[in-house]
Amino acid sequence: MKDFENDKNLNEENQEEKDFLETSGDNDISEQYEVTVGVADEIDVEEPTKSQKITKEIISWVVCIAVAVVVALIIRSGVFTMVKVDGNSMNPTLQNGERLFTRIIGYTPDRGDVVIFHPRSNPKVSYVKRAIALEGDCIKFDSVNNVHIMKKGSTKWEILEEPYISCQTVEPIDVSMINCFESQNGDYYRFTSDGSLYKKTKSSDAWNLIPNVKCTDDMGNVDYSVLMSHAGALKDFLVYVEKDHIFVMGDNRSLGGSFDSRKSGVGQVHVDSVLGKASFRWWPISEFGSIYPENSSETKTLRIVGYSLLGLCIILLGFYVWKKFIRKS
Repeated sequence: MKDFENDKNLNEENQEEKDFLETSGDNDISEQYEVTVGVADEIDVEEPTKSQKITKEIISWVVCIAVAVVVALIIRSGVFTMVKVDGNSMNPTLQNGERLFTRIIGYTPDRGDVVIFHPRSNPKVSYVKRAIALEGDCIKFDSVNNVHIMKKGSTKWEILEEPYISCQTVEPIDVSMINCFESQNGDYYRFTSDGSLYKKTKSSDAWNLIPNVKCTDDMGNVDYSVLMSHAGALKDFLVYVEKDHIFVMGDNRSLGGSFDSRKSGVGQVHVDSVLGKASFRWWPISEFGSIYPENSSETKTLRIVGYSLLGLCIILLGFYVWKKFIRKS
């Protein structure tokens, strides 16, 4: 009986203690919440130190420079490359020591383009010249040193307009470069490297093979007796641009001014030897810009790209000013 009363008293004491702890606990939790909120209100955000700011700025610049270098390498290896002008053969358009950006992807040579190519006489070096005539064109030089061109598919001669030269063409063409002739009656004859002879009448734009005729000897030299037996008296000596080739000349037309397609060491340039088209000059800075006339597509494209980049820079600068100064205020 005594043990039962003791257990009862102990249970009552435990229940009172439990009720007290629950009441006390609620008060402690409420006070704890109030203290916690108060502490949170008093926490200050720690401002980065000057050294941390500088480190962050340096890292951002390093990342930007690294990205720019990678993009530049990709562009240089796959889209553009840079070349240095060595010599005066392209005077007055280009000067010795100038640097050019050259487009090397998706390019097909066109008349008037400044092209970079490997000459057949020395495939390890690069030449810069101007494309004068394309596959299927005929060219000739008159007595006053004008260049005449009969474009592929045409039957009419026209004087080549060359606003980029400062003097007439004086340097003669090697006889070995002649592969086409105009007869006294106005018909045209051309021969190929294997000696085949073709004829085009003055009123036609098609070349027709003359069968069973070989007009060159074993060394590739023209047998004029065979040629004249078909053509009669010859009037003019011409150059016919072969398939997949272009005819190039330097803008410097003075005597000895340019070593180009007029000479056997260069001759007609195969399109596979063309590295690309010189797009614009980037050095010296004072001459930065297009190397083509103002109304050319190349100059217009360069101008559009330049204005677009300028606009982008202005937008980025405006965004920076807004973020740095205006938004904070």
